[in-house]
Amino acid sequence: MIGCFGNGHGPCAGRIDRHHVIPKGRIKAALKTKAYRQGWSKRQLAEAIRVAVEDERVIAPACRRHHELWHNARYRVPRSALPLEVEQFAKDYGLMSSLDRDYEQEAA
Repeated sequence: MIGCFGNGHGPCAGRIDRHHVIPKGRIKAALKTKAYRQGWSKRQLAEAIRVAVEDERVIAPACRRHHELWHNARYRVPRSALPLEVEQFAKDYGLMSSLDRDYEQEAA
């Protein structure tokens, strides 16, 4: 990862972090629901969570400052600014509603 995703929205500060565009807690909750419905073992669930939260499609580089602003919804990212891979990840994991909730669609 090179550079901060929030570059251009105020000064950057601190090291570059791996920011989850869809919060890890939501990813885990979606997988726990799926595991319950499909009868997965604890081991299967743990592996599915590990794979999902490490998936590069849902991670954006962000300096400490922008990571904190983004995480606390003080830096609003338009949906159109997200990489297409994020949309695909959300579709794959049934998390499109998370994108709808957190990222504003620009008016057409």
